[in-house]
Amino acid sequence: MKINIIDLIWSIASMVTLAIAHHCGAVLYGILIIYAMMIVVLWIHILGIKKRISGSRAAYATITGYERSFEKNKRVFPTVRYTTEEGREVNTISVHQDKEELYEIGSEELICYDPEDPMFFYFASREDDLTAGYYRIMLAGTAIAFVIFIITQI
Repeated sequence: MKINIIDLIWSIASMVTLAIAHHCGAVLYGILIIYAMMIVVLWIHILGIKKRISGSRAAYATITGYERSFEKNKRVFPTVRYTTEEGREVNTISVHQDKEELYEIGSEELICYDPEDPMFFYFASREDDLTAGYYRIMLAGTAIAFVIFIITQI
């Protein structure tokens, strides 16, 4: 996982916010402020991904196999081979993880790759998967923050 400068700023700002909130006896409000800052950071990540997607190029890739995770909930990551517009042949592993093998080995699938970093690609039909996790975190966090806020107001 790549840690950006915005992540470091958010973590330092979160610690400072919580310390000030604790000192003022308003920890709940400190937590809500931290969550609001987290929403901003997640949104910045989403915008970065969308910017990267907007500059991508399409190509057909051959599914060459699958890499498997060694976690308890085993996941598979398709491996692909494709040629960029510049003629560079790329062999790489997908950022998409699945519970089962969705693509047949040897089949050709439409992918989009980043011309500045051809090792990064995504399946054209699964563009939304790149940001879905961020949206889920934001939604779940909002629900939890709302429940905590309602409970403390009773």
